Amino acid sequence: MKKCMLCVMLLFFAAVGLYAQTTPKYPFPQNVKYLHGNMTSVISNEFVKNWYDNWKKKYLQRCSNSVRPGVDPLSKSLVEAQGFAMVAVAYMGDKDLFDSLYAYYKSKQTNEGCGLMGWKVNGCDNFEDRGSATDGDIDVACALIVADWQWPDAGYKQKAKDLINTLKRMIATCGDKLAVYPGCGNGRPWGGCDETDISYYTPAFFRYFAEVSGDKDWTKLADDTHLIRDAAANSSTGLVPDWQSVGGRAGAGSRKGYFSFDAIRAPYKQTMDFLWHGNEKAEAWAIKLTNWAYGFGVKKLVDGFNLNGTTASSNHNMAAIGSMAVAAMANTPEILDTFAKEVITLRDDYWYSGYLGNLYLLALTGNMWTPEIIAAQVNTNHIKGKLAHKVQLKITRKVNRGLVISGIPQNSMITLTSLSGKKAFSASITDPNTPVNINSLQGGCYVLTIHDQQGKKLEGRMIPVY
Repeated sequence: MKKCMLCVMLLFFAAVGLYAQTTPKYPFPQNVKYLHGNMTSVISNEFVKNWYDNWKKKYLQRCSNSVRPGVDPLSKSLVEAQGFAMVAVAYMGDKDLFDSLYAYYKSKQTNEGCGLMGWKVNGCDNFEDRGSATDGDIDVACALIVADWQWPDAGYKQKAKDLINTLKRMIATCGDKLAVYPGCGNGRPWGGCDETDISYYTPAFFRYFAEVSGDKDWTKLADDTHLIRDAAANSSTGLVPDWQSVGGRAGAGSRKGYFSFDAIRAPYKQTMDFLWHGNEKAEAWAIKLTNWAYGFGVKKLVDGFNLNGTTASSNHNMAAIGSMAVAAMANTPEILDTFAKEVITLRDDYWYSGYLGNLYLLALTGNMWTPEIIAAQVNTNHIKGKLAHKVQLKITRKVNRGLVISGIPQNSMITLTSLSGKKAFSASITDPNTPVNINSLQGGCYVLTIHDQQGKKLEGRMIPVY
């Protein structure tokens, strides 16, 4: 009897341990408010979850020891779908499915593709092209970072680091800028300075690539992303081409030099760098683009435009409209809600919309979070309502970062504390119009507190520094 009880207890604790290992740290939904931009309440968590569940049922295909992302037709898998799928599954907190998708990815890495996934596969085992397409592998690295946030003790951080180090070979040096090689064939990267695709760039995550790998080139690539995009963007519409040179020439050989099925992803990917990190170039571009799109008419938008804004397609779908909706989070609440109301009328009519719809909907509902944003929201909620004195904050980002604080008494004391509670910076404000140099601080989120000369607390809030 005692042996039987011992067995039951061992099985119980084993089950508890297994549950703890698979339970996400941040289960869906989180519904955070990003550090920058506006939020919409038009899209419900139920809508997001239903889209995700329908997508899983429709597209994911079982192999013997893995799961592959089917497209149209379902017999094929593409690396782009692989990356889209893994990011969505990580944010939704489905560890078993994530591991099965990752197993498929690992089984398809090739020497011909520079150690990345052969980008086109027929079924579970047969390659149609063993070369790589870098955008999908970048998204897989993003997904591994999210998986590490969800399951910190499961080894995903090392997996992310290994893949990021492999991806380093896909960074091209183009004068004073870094760019992304679009792919690798026969073991050699191709394209680069004269042939790159702005929709492959994910600057918000590149900053985490730098953090995980310790390689600052990823931070530079994040910053250069906005310069490369702006070099080719139309000055009136903001539209960017599928393919371009780093210098801004639209097109590359026979590749499209207009806004089409690649470039439609760029508004979502670029705007996340504003929503997460406050990048001002991303904000300015997103506002210009969505001002034009709003003026054109949200219900008339399609997935193909010449850069001057004339139509080059007739397809109105989630793949295009959802991305613009994320960009509208940098614009006014009215413009954002107009896009969001259109998004909920759209359906999964093609694999591209199905997969990308997951990502857009997560972003639009505050479910594409980072741990820093979640911590900032918790701390902000804790101090909200306790402080009556309001101050205006401005962070200047020129050669050196400067914190400008107005609306406070002279000789007030400011303190910046890390989320772990460690004091990182303090200074007395003798002149509110003179920036306080905070260039010595590492990027991240900090708790800013302000006290007057008598020690009375005037303000407490979260601020991002990058």
